[in-house]
Amino acid sequence: MRRDVGWHLATYLVVNGLLVFVWSINGGSFWPVWILALWGIGLLFRAWHAFAGRPVTEQDVDRALEQDRSRGRHGAHARPPLPPVTGPPSDVEEGDGLDAQSDSAAAGS
Repeated sequence: MRRDVGWHLATYLVVNGLLVFVWSINGGSFWPVWILALWGIGLLFRAWHAFAGRPVTEQDVDRALEQDRSRGRHGAHARPPLPPVTGPPSDVEEGDGLDAQSDSAAAGS
């Protein structure tokens, strides 16, 4: 993860350097400031997580899973199970007029 921060920083510097270069040619208000600021904030959060954050341990994962089980969930975003897939109702038969194109093809027209 720490290596990723280096690549993100290098990308940040190259891309934003190019944007500042484009701005310097065209002039006007300093519009790259928005990209520099917002991307910079994201980069700071990434670096903070990589260098100052506590790594997730197996014990942390086990604790989170146990909390989910105690709440009756099978995951953080568990959904109710889907109903079983069934075929068409028994009263629908081929050639019943529900699909006119397939009916005409079946009739040989």
